[in-house]
Amino acid sequence: MNERILELEHELQRNKSAFQDFAYAVSHDLQAPLRHIMGYSQDLLSVLDDNLSKRAHEDLVSLQKSTLLMQQMLESLLEYSRIETRGKPFTTVSCNDVLKVVLENYSKEIKEKSATISSDSLPEINGDPTQIYQLFKQLIGNALKFNSDAAPEILITVTQEKKLSLFRIQDNGIGIDPRHLDRIFVIFQRLGIKPHVEGLGSGLALCKRIVERHQGQIWCESTLGEGSAFLLRIPLR
Repeated sequence: MNERILELEHELQRNKSAFQDFAYAVSHDLQAPLRHIMGYSQDLLSVLDDNLSKRAHEDLVSLQKSTLLMQQMLESLLEYSRIETRGKPFTTVSCNDVLKVVLENYSKEIKEKSATISSDSLPEINGDPTQIYQLFKQLIGNALKFNSDAAPEILITVTQEKKLSLFRIQDNGIGIDPRHLDRIFVIFQRLGIKPHVEGLGSGLALCKRIVERHQGQIWCESTLGEGSAFLLRIPLR
């Protein structure tokens, strides 16, 4: 039995390494031709703009926008593939300090939207400080972004479960159709929610990878039109 478990662990590690190599190759090696496309299309616009028809000009601009979108998606894929390989060693992380920095960075958005953000005193956990910051920044950023006309209200609570901390980030936003809850953590899934809002749909996928690297779990509870709650179960320090 122990040999079988060891064999499965080795196979899992090989699969993870193969995925990381594949994602890096796709993300890194495809950047060069995209840069060429962007450069050549810009040259055509600069040199031939006065001689281009309206349709040709619009097509070149559309080509540039599509190329830029592809570059951004590849950069997101590269970041996604590096969660483990480029992660920093674990250390003691004060979630209170992380939250303070996140709120400072969102101070402009909080003021513009008259948002209210309340939080329990948060614990220290064992983790990668940069990735824990990314995790809180993404979840709070989403709560500020995907809201109705009402001022955003975000409540962060935490309860202890033996050696685990259960974080709950609750908002009063537009909510998510329960049919989509199993897809929101899939990379590049936007699900048609507020299509005018900028974003690639990679943020929650990154959150899931970060939480999994920290031996935790993440899931969402939501009702369409009534807000969402993201729950994180992460080991304590």
